Amino acid sequence: MHLFAPRQAASERRVVLTPDVVRSLVRAGHTISIATGAGDAAGFVDQAYREAGAVVVDAVSPAPTEDVDLVVTVGDIDGPSPAPAMLGLLEPFTRPERMTELAVAGTTVHPTGVPCVRRVGSVW
Repeated sequence: MHLFAPRQAASERRVVLTPDVVRSLVRAGHTISIATGAGDAAGFVDQAYREAGAVVVDAVSPAPTEDVDLVVTVGDIDGPSPAPAMLGLLEPFTRPERMTELAVAGTTVHPTGVPCVRRVGSVW
């Protein structure tokens, strides 16, 4: 499977893949492309991704060859995703218009980090 990790928004300090995770995914047979500078804000340089087996690409948006776009948040990729699937903190409840845009484009979305409800008091 070909996975793509874009550069995050300027305000985002997290990165969707670390070099260690890339290494594990490559060992498992996946192809990883990561945008130049995607890990900079989190303290991971492009060379670390190359050494882990990723292809560092000079692209903000993914190419149509990716199977899955891995994003920190839904704002990381502008416009419809050319990949058939997107995985990340997609904010389905706070960005429903973005979910609709992706659905209309035919992208299967897999939001992670779904908010949980905390109960106060005893459940009995």
